Amino acid sequence: MAFQYPEEQQTLQETFRKSLEALCSSAFIREMRTAPSNAEAVVTLFSDLGFADYLQDESCSIIDLMLVAKECGRTLCPMGPFYAAYATATARRLLGISLVDDAFVDIAANLRGAPHFLRSAQVAAAFVIGEEGLLAPQFHVAYSTVEALREHSSIDITEPSYTAISKEQRALSATDAQKLQHELCILTTAELAGIGEKILEVTNDYVKVRKQYGKPIASFQAVQHQLAEVLMKLESAWALCEVAAEQVKDGSSGASFAARASLAYAARHVPDMIEICLQLHGGIGFTWEYDLHLFLRRALKLQALAGLSESALIALCENTSSG
Repeated sequence: MAFQYPEEQQTLQETFRKSLEALCSSAFIREMRTAPSNAEAVVTLFSDLGFADYLQDESCSIIDLMLVAKECGRTLCPMGPFYAAYATATARRLLGISLVDDAFVDIAANLRGAPHFLRSAQVAAAFVIGEEGLLAPQFHVAYSTVEALREHSSIDITEPSYTAISKEQRALSATDAQKLQHELCILTTAELAGIGEKILEVTNDYVKVRKQYGKPIASFQAVQHQLAEVLMKLESAWALCEVAAEQVKDGSSGASFAARASLAYAARHVPDMIEICLQLHGGIGFTWEYDLHLFLRRALKLQALAGLSESALIALCENTSSG
């Protein structure tokens, strides 16, 4: 199934792609953890593009957010401004909370008893997700006031991660928690799809110029088969994401399964796709100076946040057999 997006959504996607690619160069991303001005530049970009204001518009849908999240994944853009704006809008929508302009909220995963992996430092409150991650069959979310933040190390060196000391947690209803789960699954899948799309582009360009035995390695059947496998998995992940977003937007009865299935597929396969592409780069693919490992690190972090556990996959399969 191929989705055709209206001109407004195509313009939205193209605007973010051009703006993010202009800002988030390789050097810019590599300096992210040591250059505070880089993080400020990303916040300014989202502000200049009116992202937070756009989220307040009634015409903004999960499909719009999906397209922006994909473009962020393509550049390894730090997602703090994205999730700060998204979570603030979500708090107002789900909880009717009136927040002052400088009181941001963020999305956190509750791992080992404390909210970890907040992706923004400008946090006044957070949606705290249960320990089993986004794919958990019984998805629990609490809205919590943040008392203090502590930056911690992460496998992903392209954006800061924070642990929060929280207080005054307020549990969301089962219905609201499920809505949040669906949207977060789609947004995480879209980010993973953007990562995979960029890596495939880079690898496809590389195999056309790298030569062995006097021929570009792109002419070798073994390389073509590996790239075809990567493309098939990438197209499948993005198609699942689009279907899930459409079902969530329409309030379909299959939205829950579609959203979780899309993330389960992307979280399982996108890191594997990157590793195949890394192999196709030969020795240079394993070096610190080459950017492939940066994309792999982000994908592995998202895989962990998804909670790709055996129990989650079994629950997903049981949903399939009963649905």
